[in-house]
Order: sequence, then C-alpha cells, then structure tokens
Amino acid sequence: MAARLWKKRRIAEERPTLIGQSAAFLKLVRRVDAVAPTESTVLLSGEAGVGKTLIATAIHDRSARLGRPAVVVDAAAVQDIRSALFGRKGGALARAAKGGTIIFEEVGQLDMEIQARLLQWLDTREFIPEHSRRSVHTDARVVATTNVDLTEAVEVGWFRGELLSRLNACALNIPPLRDRPEDIPVLARYYLECNARRFGKRIRDLSPRALASLMRYGWPGNVRELSHRIQRAVVACTGSLLEVEPVPSKVEWTENRERQYVRALLKSTNGVIGGPHGAAVLYGYGLRPRVPRSVVKWFRAMGSPNCA
Repeated sequence: MAARLWKKRRIAEERPTLIGQSAAFLKLVRRVDAVAPTESTVLLSGEAGVGKTLIATAIHDRSARLGRPAVVVDAAAVQDIRSALFGRKGGALARAAKGGTIIFEEVGQLDMEIQARLLQWLDTREFIPEHSRRSVHTDARVVATTNVDLTEAVEVGWFRGELLSRLNACALNIPPLRDRPEDIPVLARYYLECNARRFGKRIRDLSPRALASLMRYGWPGNVRELSHRIQRAVVACTGSLLEVEPVPSKVEWTENRERQYVRALLKSTNGVIGGPHGAAVLYGYGLRPRVPRSVVKWFRAMGSPNCA
C-alpha cells in the first residue's frame, strides 16, 4: 500500500507545470481544465516553441488516463512514421492501446497515406500492425499539435479534410509569447530557478537590466527560446543577479504593446513604481531618489485595465 501511494504521489508531483499570469494564458488553462476530463480529440495549434506538447501532456495528466501511457510521436522528426505508428511490437498505437493517450506532434507533416490509415483507425479504433494478420483494438485518446494552418493545407490538397474534421473536435490555440508579455517575468524566473538548481548556482534573481531586455524582445522562438537563453545565462553567471546577453527588439512597438509592457512590469514589481526594484527602473527611467508625480501618474494610467 505504501509503495502504491508513493507512486501516485510521485506522478502528481511530475505533472506538467503550466506557468503564466496573462489573461490569455489563464483563459487557455481554464479551457485545458475543461476539456481534459472529456474523451474528446483535441487539436492544439500555435507557433513553434509555444509549448504545444506541454499542453498536450497536461491534458493527458488532468484526465482519467493519468498513470497510463502518453505516447508522443513527432511526425516532423520520425523517419519511418509507418513503423512508429503501426509497428508490430513498438508501434505507438499499440503502446497506447490500453487507455492511454497518443500525442501527434506536427500532424500536418504526415503524408497522405499515413493520414488515410490514421483516419481509418479513428473511425474503427482498430488497426492491423505491420507483418501481422490480426487487428488490434485501441481506445487511445488523440491529442494532435500543428504549427501550420491545416484549413489552408486542406484547400491546397496537402491534408485530408475528413481527418481535420475528426481531429478538430476541440481546437485550442496557444498564443505566442510576444502577445502575452506578462508571462515573461514568471517564466524567466521559473527557468532561472530550475537551471540554478540544476547547475548548482546561487542566483537570487534577474537583474533589472536583464528583465527589461527580456521584456522588450519579440521572442520569435517563443517559450523554447526563452528557456534556452536563460539556461545559457545561468551557466555563464558568476554573481547573485542573472545577466543576459542584450537582445534586439524584434517586435513592432505600438501603443498597445507599450501598455502591455507597462502592465507586465507593474505585475512583476507588485505595483511598486519607484525605488531600486520598481517598474520605473525596469522601464529604463533610471534610478532616482524620487520618481516625479507625473511619471507615477503615467505608469498608473498605462497600467489600468480601463486604459485602451
């Protein structure tokens, strides 16, 4: 009994961590929590690096299938996708046969023949493994991911419309990191803590200059790029505050982006505007004994949800 309870506790501790504080991310998490207990097929769309596989795994682990296999197949990376899916012994469908989940990464990369076989399996829940004459029944749940527009792929004849209809029973879009800058500070600090522990570093926090640099970057590689950048910085860090290599801004700086940026800064400082760790310093205003009232009013106005 003790061993069984320990196993359940370990599984719970290893559940994927969904980290973010932006309205867009919290809305996504609510939808994940809503769809996870169902048996619906899920299609996750989003740019490369936004965390589609993390969300897919979270859906599995928040369902009744927790503790059963969650088998990941990357259609863009596997050379022999037919064997990977339908192999006699090691096929992904066979491994996920007993109530597990199969996660198709970048399902838009599947060729038309594999799409046809996958569609047939979704219709019958049976398939014949390679070099076998007996069919195998599986009730594995399907969670697919894509970074391409599958509707457009159907229009140009690269993807089967029937398969898209089956996969698209529940569609979730994961917004890019540049559209949710409020998540950058919490994600950066999370990766800082993880990597500092991994490499045995004593790093207290990000420096104000580092955080400002991260906040102003466009993140074309999304969360994956942020994770790698923080890891490299932690390895190179010798002090108690993490510095990162200066990154050029790769996002158009509109008034709306400015508001998002200021709100994210205020969240990261718990509403503090002045002082050595206040939003004014992170914004680049500079460390001054006292922040002028006009600057404080501007920060408060920009940080207000009613400011549109």
